[in-house]
Amino acid sequence: MTRGKRRPSSPKLKWIRLHWLVRDYSHLTAKSSIELMACHPMLENFDILYHCFNILMEEPSGTQTLAMVIRCCRSWFQPGAMVLWRDMKSALPLFKLLPSFQLVDKIYFLCTSPTDRQLARMKEYGKFVRSLRLLEDIAIDSSFYIYMAQSSGHDPITPSLQKLSWAPPAPGVLLFMSPSLRYAAVYTAGVGWSWGLSGCPRLLDGSPGAHIIELSLSRLAAVVPNLEGFELYGEIPKYPQHITGFGKLQHLVLKNATSPQHLFPLLSFISKLKDMELDVGSSPYIEGTFSHGSLSLLERLSLSGHTSVITATLRSLSLPRLHDLSLSCRVATSVPVLRGPLAHFLPSLRKIHLSASVKAPPDVEFYDISFILEPLLSVRGLENISVSFSSSSKIPLFSFQDAGVEAVVRSCPGLKQLSIKYRRAKAYPTIHCLSSLAHHCSVLRILRLDFTTSDLPNLCDIPILSHPLQTLIVSGTTKADHPRKLALLLNRLFPYLSDVKQDNVRFRLKEKNTWDEVSDSLNHLSLAIQADMARRRIEG
Repeated sequence: MTRGKRRPSSPKLKWIRLHWLVRDYSHLTAKSSIELMACHPMLENFDILYHCFNILMEEPSGTQTLAMVIRCCRSWFQPGAMVLWRDMKSALPLFKLLPSFQLVDKIYFLCTSPTDRQLARMKEYGKFVRSLRLLEDIAIDSSFYIYMAQSSGHDPITPSLQKLSWAPPAPGVLLFMSPSLRYAAVYTAGVGWSWGLSGCPRLLDGSPGAHIIELSLSRLAAVVPNLEGFELYGEIPKYPQHITGFGKLQHLVLKNATSPQHLFPLLSFISKLKDMELDVGSSPYIEGTFSHGSLSLLERLSLSGHTSVITATLRSLSLPRLHDLSLSCRVATSVPVLRGPLAHFLPSLRKIHLSASVKAPPDVEFYDISFILEPLLSVRGLENISVSFSSSSKIPLFSFQDAGVEAVVRSCPGLKQLSIKYRRAKAYPTIHCLSSLAHHCSVLRILRLDFTTSDLPNLCDIPILSHPLQTLIVSGTTKADHPRKLALLLNRLFPYLSDVKQDNVRFRLKEKNTWDEVSDSLNHLSLAIQADMARRRIEG
């Protein structure tokens, strides 16, 4: 019997072999894996090597192993260096490629001039850097910067750099201004600052930190004509004037940069914005007046801060294409004030996320959530509604009943996700609102809603539907009465629902066990339905 010719391996078969190859290497030491890889003929392909090294970097000792791989074989240097040097948290590894680069009192300088070969080696590694962060509390000696600028000429050290982040003193930031940049992030303080506790520091006009940032932003606007994303964390003087130099900007983030009204007269310079996150501050006082601004291409807007300033911001902006709006009212406010920003929605809106802290009412016993959400009912095209209300009051402040849920689902039949979170409620909706929701919102996939289970209806009172809901989330702070009966009722409405998730980590163990029992029953019912469908396919 003669053997036929060997059929060539398909690309799919090669990737299947690669999967098993990487899995076999995962339990080996760095040295033994390198020895085996050197003998494997599949790992001569650049794409396969690059994929292997990406997987290798996910392991705890991946950096050290990959550094050995680069030195092991010359053909592995480029794919290995592309992975190892792709995301740099500091510029020091790049500078330390020069032997005469030394640190004295947090200032780096050159002892002697590097040779042409040493500079070429640094540039060879620099071309692999895609992301770079300059957040250390160190400085670069001015003579070193001048020497590097003269030796590199018009060629940047990192010609393929796409994202650059820096904070004062921003060591060598001007050396990395490459035309390839697409995203830039500026911080008024580096890694030594406690951002979570103290917020973002404010840089005064004329301070060394403000001078460094102004100089770097001016250089950025001159060198990088195609910047697409800019993020500013903290407050610096005259920041709007610097932003106007980025005519092709599409993504803008301003955190703790107060006085947003100073930005609005200059929006015509950044008219291509599609995504903006703006922190308007926690003070209700506004410096000056808001002028009208227009962003005809903006699709996503996120505002956080005081409710009155958020309302004034929405009134001053013309956003004809906005479809995703996120509002975070950090300062406790009353419901009448909270309804202010909700009255400025646009017909193009598809997603709304609202989180707010609500004050205890002085003249009423509780708040009806349906009254808060009433302005939403005029927007017919909503696909995603997510609201979250909190309060420091120890008494129940909220009430949400079946009529409120039905009003929302009747007004928004195209909902794909509905999430309503609140604490210490006076009244909850019943399971009957889920039946109404299943009838009106036929494409709903995710539902987060607390409902009472104390008085469950009979099984015959709940219709058998084939609604596609796959995720149901509750807080878990309320007890699930009659878990098995509740699971049967839910299964009649949502046959694809296999469990009930709980998002509150502080619920009591007793409540957790009742909802876990509901999930177990739903899972058994779901498996039984799948087995029955499989049996019918076999018989039919």
